[in-house]
Amino acid sequence: MKSLLSIPILFLVGCTSNLYLVKNEKNYSPAYHENVVCVTNPELGDRFQALVESEIYEISDDPNCENKLTFKASKIDMACGNPLIASAVFLGTVPVSLPVTDRFRYIIENEDGISEYVHFVEIYERTSIWEWFLKPFSQSKDELLIQGLKQSERRKI
Repeated sequence: MKSLLSIPILFLVGCTSNLYLVKNEKNYSPAYHENVVCVTNPELGDRFQALVESEIYEISDDPNCENKLTFKASKIDMACGNPLIASAVFLGTVPVSLPVTDRFRYIIENEDGISEYVHFVEIYERTSIWEWFLKPFSQSKDELLIQGLKQSERRKI
């Protein structure tokens, strides 16, 4: 009896998850009005690196530049974990997906005033036993954030 119970436990422990970017069918031009910005808080390394690599703005080292960009605390929206119950019931053989939205927020200050912007980077997390086969090919959350910034629309708050 104990050996029969160990088989489902092995399947449940064996699940893993990978992150995927939700592909946007619209292509937004990264050439925004303020093409050159200087970042006032580059100590937020992961956000700063994502901004640099996404190339949605040209980054200047000049502290007296016209457009000053300041990162705001970003918020990650998580979904309800109820779909994971299906994965547990079917021992991880049925893949389930959970949406994860990263809000990349920042303020641009220039002579016209202060404007706050957000990019909604839509990512989903897929969990199943089959994800182990895709694990070597999966991208990190930082890589997905960079790609998501390139394809997301800048929205004014």
